[in-house]
Amino acid sequence: MRTISLLFVLFIRVYYVFGVPEIVSITDDTVVSEGDNVVFNCTVKDIGAHSLEWKKTNLESIDDSEVLLALRGTLNFADPRYTVNIFPKGDGVVIYRFSIKKIHASDMGYYICSINVSQKEKITSSVALSVKHSPVILDIRPFHVAEGQELEAVCEAYGYPIPTISWKRENDVIMPGGGRVLNGNTLMITKAHRLDGGNYFCIADNNIGEPVVRIVRINVEFAPVISVPCPKVFQAEGYLTKLECKVKGYPSVSISWYKSGVQLQGGEKYEILTTDNSYESTNSVLTISQVCNKDYGDYFCNATNKLGHVEARLNLWKWIVPIPF
Repeated sequence: MRTISLLFVLFIRVYYVFGVPEIVSITDDTVVSEGDNVVFNCTVKDIGAHSLEWKKTNLESIDDSEVLLALRGTLNFADPRYTVNIFPKGDGVVIYRFSIKKIHASDMGYYICSINVSQKEKITSSVALSVKHSPVILDIRPFHVAEGQELEAVCEAYGYPIPTISWKRENDVIMPGGGRVLNGNTLMITKAHRLDGGNYFCIADNNIGEPVVRIVRINVEFAPVISVPCPKVFQAEGYLTKLECKVKGYPSVSISWYKSGVQLQGGEKYEILTTDNSYESTNSVLTISQVCNKDYGDYFCNATNKLGHVEARLNLWKWIVPIPF
């Protein structure tokens, strides 16, 4: 019983000498530019034997992602940009200073001054550091949508001040909803048309440096469509001739040629040259060397992708006068 009484008296004396630790003040929230220096002061009173920490967390929330920067007057890890100092001011008042040189954008966050009173109790105060820097646009993958369906394309960026986002099309083409510029981070196409496909620009701007631009590809999927520049071709026997079909479709289109129900293959008699002109446009040319009587008649150009199949008929007519190619 006597031992307990002595401990109680000792506690009262310690409490009387050191008082309850408190954070008197901390530096106001700070906004700087990249490359600047910053100083945070945490003024405490009656800290006694308790330890003080400087910690950092992100600006979204003060949570379990805290990183310990310094304990008392010692840095937790070496960084030549960091310094920590302790300035006693008398009457139990001490200033704990944490300094950063040559600020980076990654230094943004809450800097927390924390006194460990016990294992379960902490006294904390924090200062928010915001660093002015140009926008950074998050990665955006190409968007795919079937013709007639709805598409929502979102472009996100961060920076300080918070950037504004707008959309434009390559070559200043009219936007799907009209106009040449769409403000906001969401591009909505209510009923996609094949003409809506192409390159779009996501533009993020916060008046720090130049606006940042990211190309966003929008692919509108549609079944093949065939056009035939010359559906009737004339040639004399013994001469070379060419049949051509032009196909548009996305995704990529497979083209084949048929005569009398038989698929034609490249070789000594036939040459088939298929060329992709763009991501949705393909040309196919069937060359027939030394036309003979059995070569006259109907030919079919077939185009297929995952959304459909289409064919076009071309006719090779016998002619007396040779047609040059």
